[in-house]
This record gives sequence, C-alpha cells and structure tokens, in this order.
Amino acid sequence: MKLGIINSAFGQAGVDTTTGLKHIARIGFDCVDIFTEAMTISKKEKLLIASTCDRARLPIISLPVVATGLSRQGARPKLIVTQTVPQVQVRTGTHDVPFQIPTLETPVNAN
Repeated sequence: MKLGIINSAFGQAGVDTTTGLKHIARIGFDCVDIFTEAMTISKKEKLLIASTCDRARLPIISLPVVATGLSRQGARPKLIVTQTVPQVQVRTGTHDVPFQIPTLETPVNAN
C-alpha cells in the first residue's frame, strides 16, 4: 500500500506547484495525484510537474480533472424562469359550481 496526496492540498494554502510537490516528497508521501484544469494547463506547467515529480522520485498515480472548459458559455440553452399565477379552479362536485382557491393576491372574502 502506498500513501498519496493530491497536489492541490498545497495549492489551497497558496504554495506554488513546484514547492508543493517538493514538500509532498519531503514529508514522505509515496505518490501524488495531480489535480489541474484540463482545458487551461499549459505545456510548460505539464513539463514542470513531470520534471519535479521525477527529480523527487514521486510517482504520479492519477490525474483527477475538472473540465469546466468543455461547456462553452452560450452553447447550452439558458433556463429562463418566470413566475405566473395559475388560474386555479376546483369543481366541488356540488351543483358543478367553481370554487376559487385563495392565494396571496386573492384572499378569502369574509362575507
């Protein structure tokens, strides 16, 4: 069994990728998961991660990603929510007379 950690644990503390990976190796973790934004990571960043892990003898065992860039803004139809007050009438069953259901706009009359 190997003990691993995700590199973003240090990123959340404001530590840059290289320094975070060096800390992970120094602390004694056996492996690392590299978390990144799949659509925006640069080639330079990929090479930096690979070389830092190689020098630290820290195997990369997984690449969990969040690919938010796959959903282009405007590509999906926007959900437009509107609120309308439905005209609700209930038949009471007695003489087939409609009964108005009270709402905030049409309170029950105290007749």
